[in-house]
Amino acid sequence: METMPKPLKELPSGRQNFKEIIENNFLYVDKTRHIHTLITKGKNYFLSRPRRFGKSLLLSALESFFSGPPDPNGPPAGLFQNLWIDRPGYAFPERHPIISLSMASPGETNESLRASILKELDKINLRENLGLNISLLGSDFSTIIESLFEKYNKQVVILIDEYDEPVSANLHNLPLAILNRDTLIDFYSGLKTAEKYTRFAFVTGVTRYAFIGLSTGLNHLIDITLKERHADICGFTHEELDTYFSAYFPEILEKMKKRGVLTQESTVTDLRAKILSLYDGYTWDGETKILNPYSLLNFIDDSAFNPYWMQINASNDFLKSVIYNNPLAFLQDKLQNLTPIDVGYAEVGSLAPAPALFQAGYLTIDTVTFTDKRNLYKLRTPNDEVRTEFDKLFKDSLFGLLRKDPDGEGKKFRQILDSGDEIKLTALIASLYSSLPAKLHRAEESFYHSALHAYCWGILDIPPLSELPGGEGTPDIILLFADGLYVVIELKYQKPNDPLAPETDEGNLKRFLVNLARQGLKAIDAKKYVNPYLSQAKKIIKIGLGVYHREDCLALVKIEG
Repeated sequence: METMPKPLKELPSGRQNFKEIIENNFLYVDKTRHIHTLITKGKNYFLSRPRRFGKSLLLSALESFFSGPPDPNGPPAGLFQNLWIDRPGYAFPERHPIISLSMASPGETNESLRASILKELDKINLRENLGLNISLLGSDFSTIIESLFEKYNKQVVILIDEYDEPVSANLHNLPLAILNRDTLIDFYSGLKTAEKYTRFAFVTGVTRYAFIGLSTGLNHLIDITLKERHADICGFTHEELDTYFSAYFPEILEKMKKRGVLTQESTVTDLRAKILSLYDGYTWDGETKILNPYSLLNFIDDSAFNPYWMQINASNDFLKSVIYNNPLAFLQDKLQNLTPIDVGYAEVGSLAPAPALFQAGYLTIDTVTFTDKRNLYKLRTPNDEVRTEFDKLFKDSLFGLLRKDPDGEGKKFRQILDSGDEIKLTALIASLYSSLPAKLHRAEESFYHSALHAYCWGILDIPPLSELPGGEGTPDIILLFADGLYVVIELKYQKPNDPLAPETDEGNLKRFLVNLARQGLKAIDAKKYVNPYLSQAKKIIKIGLGVYHREDCLALVKIEG
């Protein structure tokens, strides 16, 4: 008799209730290893992850875990039967009183936020018959925790989801964001005050910048956002992709072949690679790659390559405001050599764009460099889903600032390269630098390098390569054109007020810039920057760029090739 294939489990798309998922036999990617580690290694935690990354489901699983022993008539481990944590000799905890709160209400006014929190506290008061008069945020929160401890003679479990929403949802309205932050400071102070009555506390949200401002109530929490052992606490690893989802791939592959999305020769391996390129790439330790769970589940449901996560986030006022107001904040030099403080914290009112977008999921860690003093992080966009929209917003904001048409600039740039006209290329690059507002200029080589990198990024279909090891060093910028033209740019920069650069004599200054540009060309040759491309390039152009910083910034190029 032919064996029928085992039916695939229904996906839990849109479901965040652990009990509902398990009882209805939906697919659950087992994260209970982390629950075990959390409860055995500590008691008070904070976790930042992007929206729709599984934080609410994690909190729901924790709530089920602390809701008491399994049904006496059911399996020994109850909802956790056959999961990682269901192992011989492990004793599940007795029931603890639980306070589970979501701060997802955006707090459209500060008064409505305060009223909403007090209403939630009073619901607990009435449900538990505590007999309290709820009117104060922090002190009454603390009193409720203590009262539950006294009623049950058990320490209380506190689970708070979207702790930062009333602030992060109102960053476009800074006065309201600050008022809401101060309200949350008052409320969360009760959590710390009642810490001795707490068995376990877990607070999640998207951003960590409010964490500084809320330190009064939350500085006793261990921040596990960048902890290596919890890098995969939310989202799906490559191993989980293969273990839980590969059985869905053959049917999806056939659908995509019929639709003409994939060729008839495409294999499951090709499909998997495409999935990774679109939805993978997040990492919080620089090593463990994580797929976006929201996008992956929707992709499997639809059998279609769509930007699911970006569709619910790209119109976000937060993303647009950060990029449009800070287009130069995402230049090459601003996304590397970041300290844990740089990627972790930024005060409301002086929000640093790179860490804000990292925490929100639009940037992720590229590499971590370990030093004897601190870790250093480099950031990047995580995958093609995010990169496509991010690049568009970045290009629109940068070229809006420059008042230039990127397509027109791209055609002009290529024509100049083909002609080898040093005068026109000098004018083009000088125009780029002079178009940037003077207040944004920095007397640093990295600024001019990054501005040129961003400009090339905006006008070319393929992003330029910056400081990629090659030859005997790291060339500043490599441009790879589809027709086999390779361009190597080496920038030499002179700080202002240098005695060797006579600012008042235009003739001497031009000779000085020519010398800088020639130094760039010599460096390309001396460090053999073109050698890695000799076998594959149809043509190589070498450009030495000399830049001198002053109010009207001067630049000059020398071209070989």
